[in-house]
Amino acid sequence: MTKTSSKTTAVFLMGFIASGKDTQARLLKEKNGFLIISSNEIIKDNFKTNPDNKDVKLVKDQYYSGILIEPSIIAKWVVEDVRKKYKSGISIVFSGSPRTLYEAENELPEIINFYGQDNVKLFFIDISEKEARKRIKKRLICKICSEVIRLDKYPDIKIGDKCPIGKCNGKVIARELDASQVFEVRIKEYYNRTYPAFEYLKNKIQFYKIDGTKDIETIHKEILKNL
Repeated sequence: MTKTSSKTTAVFLMGFIASGKDTQARLLKEKNGFLIISSNEIIKDNFKTNPDNKDVKLVKDQYYSGILIEPSIIAKWVVEDVRKKYKSGISIVFSGSPRTLYEAENELPEIINFYGQDNVKLFFIDISEKEARKRIKKRLICKICSEVIRLDKYPDIKIGDKCPIGKCNGKVIARELDASQVFEVRIKEYYNRTYPAFEYLKNKIQFYKIDGTKDIETIHKEILKNL
């Protein structure tokens, strides 16, 4: 029997690379108390805590080359994380996940089982490839808290400076996945593997398309309006 809940929601945030998914997930966490399900953080956490695990060894080279890692492994890790967070009774938001059709097909039934069909929603933050290319040239990242640091917002920040966003005192670094050669691989992976996952989800759950070129707060309000 499907579990249902009128109190908790599972939200998918999807969109092109650099569309602002992580930023919107952070706002839902800070302003609305959501817990974040981030494939990227789940992957890095497994790399850090289970370095000798056979799955970690298998996918580490894939990750740093820009190729999406083995779908069966990331789907397993994501479902494990969802199960833990569901027990808290707090709404969750997926930042840029699922990344492949396999993940979508295997994660969605589990998520609907936990939260109920009516409480699972998809928001597609829409930007063009041209806009994405422009944005990655204007962002860095914190080594400790992984916050994206936009140079249009922090124009004086340089690599090696202290993170201007949180209180982690982490150093600002260039994002490995934004390196030009890796980014080109990621673009191909998005079109070939991630966009089909979005097409699958939008036909299964409530779906909303949002103009990703609008300012951050406007996008956040549009998401809240449809929750």
